[in-house]
Amino acid sequence: MKVVFCDIDGVLNSFQSIEAARRIKSNRQDSIGINEDCFCPMAISNLNILFEDIHNLWGVVSSTWRKHYDIEQIRNFLSMAGFLYPWKIFDITPTRLSNRHRGNEIHWWLSDYAEEYEVNSFVILDDNSDMNPYEKHLVQTNGKHGFMYEDLIKSIEGFNSGEFSYDRELDKKRYER
Repeated sequence: MKVVFCDIDGVLNSFQSIEAARRIKSNRQDSIGINEDCFCPMAISNLNILFEDIHNLWGVVSSTWRKHYDIEQIRNFLSMAGFLYPWKIFDITPTRLSNRHRGNEIHWWLSDYAEEYEVNSFVILDDNSDMNPYEKHLVQTNGKHGFMYEDLIKSIEGFNSGEFSYDRELDKKRYER
């Protein structure tokens, strides 16, 4: 199985898409929710392409949204935004000891589930860089624009080249030190 650990703020929405949603909201009489309506159409389209092009790809939410919404709500938001594969978003990363380091949260998820799900490669889509020790798996987006075409190409090439391959035994040894 291949996994995409996906942030939302700065990846599937951006400063640009949030500002557009705010401007639309100020010009409308009816109320729209900023969370539900701030996804960037290009970022969602690129996420669709990633799931279409990478065989056996599944998603894990690593965003702080997981603290405010359950997985079903997040799937619904993504579906309403045009994401075609909401059922492939199947889990969230754990939060432990109020740690805010995404690399640790991803490590905990991999420690708990990589063997069970036979994870052999993964990518991290995030606008932050706190992914130690998984920096080589990070496709860092620009929070101003989100998950754009160049990020999509890096993601696809990383999977196809083997750059995002994952060795569970090597990872265990790294953390035993």
